[in-house]
Amino acid sequence: MNRNILRSLPALLLVALMALSSCRREDDPDPFDTFIGDYNVNDNCTGGQRYTLTLAKASNNRLIIVNLLDSELSFDATISGNTLTIPSQTKGDSNFSITVSGEGTVEGNRLTLDYDVRLQQTGQQAQTGSCSATGTR
Repeated sequence: MNRNILRSLPALLLVALMALSSCRREDDPDPFDTFIGDYNVNDNCTGGQRYTLTLAKASNNRLIIVNLLDSELSFDATISGNTLTIPSQTKGDSNFSITVSGEGTVEGNRLTLDYDVRLQQTGQQAQTGSCSATGTR
């Protein structure tokens, strides 16, 4: 009888290993939960004016930053840990465009963003600057 148990042991271990590996913990937090929400921000590039900035989850492990610079425009960002990265991207039309890139962090309910901006209006010299926005959810 002991020999039958020993012969069955590898098969039983394999079945147990497959069953455990197929389990998914339902209580694993979504890393985006740390970022998602509306933030009341103070931005040095808007003259210290406070406005609401929204971080929303998009597909493919990306965030959408809505209303950066109180502009009503949306910019893409990626996350790693508690850091978000805004790759260089341009939004606007043929008359006016905004190019943004930078990074930020979320710690608890506090958002900090440091980013570079370039504003281009047709027929005028481009304006560039470094901006800093901080806010709470």
